[in-house]
Amino acid sequence: MKHTFNASPQRVYQAWTDPKIMREFMCPGEVTLSQVEADVRVGGSFRIVMVQPDGEEFVARVIYREVVANERIVCTWS
Repeated sequence: MKHTFNASPQRVYQAWTDPKIMREFMCPGEVTLSQVEADVRVGGSFRIVMVQPDGEEFVARVIYREVVANERIVCTWS
């Protein structure tokens, strides 16, 4: 998948690697994040727990496959 954002490369990189900014970027609508963990390195991962307004939780985990600071992130999502 490829997507273009109206943001600097640094800001997009932070959205995928900085837990504070991930809380803003990874939450659609009224969803919040109760947990955010990030180990930003090839083979590392991030894990987020998304909570819907009704309390239902979803867990997402990403494995970083390629990381070039402020330029490129290749990852798998589950």
